[in-house]
Amino acid sequence: SSPRCASGRPDNLTSVDQSAMPWQLESGALPPDRIGEVDTIIFLDVDGVLNVGARDISGSMPLLYNDVNVKASRNNWDNRIGHPNRILIEKLMALDKRQLSHGEDSTFSKFACQAPSHLSEVLVERFAAIISAA
Repeated sequence: SSPRCASGRPDNLTSVDQSAMPWQLESGALPPDRIGEVDTIIFLDVDGVLNVGARDISGSMPLLYNDVNVKASRNNWDNRIGHPNRILIEKLMALDKRQLSHGEDSTFSKFACQAPSHLSEVLVERFAAIISAA
């Protein structure tokens, strides 16, 4: 039996931990002398916008689609039958191989976060381009 984290998943699979999100602003993150420079504040729920997650059938927190979880899923692929996280392993591998639509010649693998970040660099760049165009 593999070691388990608090969520009941093996330690080598990372859930989206809301308390450890790197994009949370600290109190007073913007120096008071720069407040007048701000025209617009955008509040964005990044889950599913700047990252991708896979939800299992139990309804627990989504499993973050990142390089660490993809590697763990690949490593467990041959032993997935009977594995307690079979559904998540299969979902992550299906997601990793799924072709993108809308003329993009790639798979969802381009959207995987690189640990320890919980943000996809590609999705962040696209969001920044939308903001810049506005």
